[in-house]
Amino acid sequence: MLVQLLSSELWIAAHNEGHYSLPPMWISYPNHSSIFHARMAEQRLLNLCRMNVLSAADNHVINPSHNDVDRARAAAPHLRAVVAWPEASGRDHESFEQLLAAQSEEAETYPTQPLDASGIYYTGGTTGQPKGCLHTHAAEVALADLNNLSRAVTADDVLFTHAPIGHAFGNGEKINFPLRAGASVIYAVRPSGERLWQLAAQYGATIMAGAATIYRIMLQVCPTPRERYPQLRLRQAISSGEILDQATYERWQQALGFPVRNTVGMTPIRHLFIDSNLLGEKVAPHLSVGRPMPGYEARLVDPVSGETLLDPEQPGRLAIRGPSGITYWVHRHTGILERARQDVREGWSLLDDAYVWDQEGWLWFHARLDDMIVTGGRQVAPREVEDVLTRHPAVAEAAVIGLPDPIRGQAVTAVVVLRPGQMPSEDLAHALQDFCKAQMALYKYPRYIEFVPELPKDNVGKLQRRILRERLQHLAGKESLT
Repeated sequence: MLVQLLSSELWIAAHNEGHYSLPPMWISYPNHSSIFHARMAEQRLLNLCRMNVLSAADNHVINPSHNDVDRARAAAPHLRAVVAWPEASGRDHESFEQLLAAQSEEAETYPTQPLDASGIYYTGGTTGQPKGCLHTHAAEVALADLNNLSRAVTADDVLFTHAPIGHAFGNGEKINFPLRAGASVIYAVRPSGERLWQLAAQYGATIMAGAATIYRIMLQVCPTPRERYPQLRLRQAISSGEILDQATYERWQQALGFPVRNTVGMTPIRHLFIDSNLLGEKVAPHLSVGRPMPGYEARLVDPVSGETLLDPEQPGRLAIRGPSGITYWVHRHTGILERARQDVREGWSLLDDAYVWDQEGWLWFHARLDDMIVTGGRQVAPREVEDVLTRHPAVAEAAVIGLPDPIRGQAVTAVVVLRPGQMPSEDLAHALQDFCKAQMALYKYPRYIEFVPELPKDNVGKLQRRILRERLQHLAGKESLT
């Protein structure tokens, strides 16, 4: 049976009974996505929760709209029941408490096998329609053990992430990893940058995980956290979901006294599978993402031919094989069978990111394959331009995309969020272009610069470049600044 759950206790109970689970949608997704997931996954049971989320100081109550539930139910013909918890609402919902009272006080654990389905996690839809990714109980255990090993997690640790429990990343950080290690975890719903510092200090967080954007926000609201929160116990910070930039890496090291580190994890593989840490210590140099965790193999392949690339420093598409891999939920998703054939070949999961090996065998992020810009016949990795822009003192964040250009094919376009006190102007745009020209090949500098108050991100802080491209189509073909 497929169950959608809204609390960690019910999540564990479902696994104990041999069911497999959907993430809790109302925590993470708008109502149209809840309908999408209920239909696509042939959901059988919807668990409707109202839940107080730790910390108690947050007093944050999640209350899904009954209209949302009714719409999801109408769109999901396989849905057999809606169970409300802690009490029924008087509508056509079954009461969890009444169902529980009718059961025996002892329950037998279902004899789940390692390769039985554990849950379906949906991608963020960065490249279009979200894809359901099915994972096994064996993968859950293996990734919990491997991630706890790389961090040297003990029962004394307190894990903390901004990511919602319904996201594959947040689910691992808030349920699998801490419970597997006997550690503690802080639950909070969409905390602000300041609130992240407050909760970390109040509850003694030792290991933090999140997107690079979250660390930038935290440092922006509190540049000197050790002074403001002397009781901080943080000893590790993990960046995933988007590649960490040089400026944030340096600012975090200066402010906290230890580095925030790059890792690689994604929903199709379930969680982190490449880390720059080993047994709690950072071993990979600088911004390298590290090496595959034990049990995983990695190789770089030509994006077109699929042939393995042997030359160091040559960018290639990342291919992974190990305890978890891509298994798409094949149902009504348009083109999912063809996508599965493209992404899984001879047991290897092919991912949408390009990396390079260095001479010492460390992996370095190069670019998302679908983000690469081809301008005047030459390739530009957005991250390289973003790294330069974010070093400018006026820039808080930057995202670089390619827009159609009648002369160059694509024009390098920068979308910039300024620091407080800075005002957008054409003079500043020219200054940023000159700043880039001084530090990179001239064909790479941004021909267009658009100032925005914020960048579009998903619910875990990952940049949505697809949305940027859609919003900035009005610039396509226009005369550039220079």
